[in-house]
Amino acid sequence: KFSEYDGRGVPTKDAEGLPISKSGTKKLQKMAAAFVRRSVNGPSWKDQAVPDAAPPSDRPSLPPEFWSSESRQQALQAAGPPRIAVGFEGVLVSLPQGCSQVQLTPATALSQGALAAMSALVRHFGPDNCFVVLCGYQEPVVTSWLRDLGFFRRTGMLDDDAHLIAVEELPQCAEVALSLEVTNWVDCRWSTLEMLPLCERRYLFPCFLQDVPGVDAAR
Repeated sequence: KFSEYDGRGVPTKDAEGLPISKSGTKKLQKMAAAFVRRSVNGPSWKDQAVPDAAPPSDRPSLPPEFWSSESRQQALQAAGPPRIAVGFEGVLVSLPQGCSQVQLTPATALSQGALAAMSALVRHFGPDNCFVVLCGYQEPVVTSWLRDLGFFRRTGMLDDDAHLIAVEELPQCAEVALSLEVTNWVDCRWSTLEMLPLCERRYLFPCFLQDVPGVDAAR
């Protein structure tokens, strides 16, 4: 059906060698997201002519009810424009050396410059297209902590479960990215970023957790 693909494996030309229209490209992206939501354990995108877009079957999938809230349904329907997701730990909050999670207390502070950076991202991408992703944290706890800091008010981030998203395991970030059609992702772990083949831009934030093979993150 297709004769040429871009670097992410998304078709760019049809079987006759003609460029796919912008509307056609958007439709293919929505089909990809729908495919992943139906079953991350189904056939790989290699069978669907889009290589490596679906997580391998040994990765944990999100529960069926994950996208059931009204705000998350609206976020899925609004996909299309460029979107950005930012990891919580190691990016918005600094991790003490040797710790894998931050203890959120009234004394815990955001990373230096986090408020200004998120405000700039919200202005650039728009509040509907900015997401914060948590792994291993209770969403209500983090939401309450951010509210106490005035994070949503001061950055313009939307205060709902569609834009502050909690997953149980890091591999589930791949399904979040595909379902929401995230085009940009900021994280402190390379192991997370390498699972996001359809993200146009992936940014590795300096942190001792960045786990780049062969690189000493502490230097």
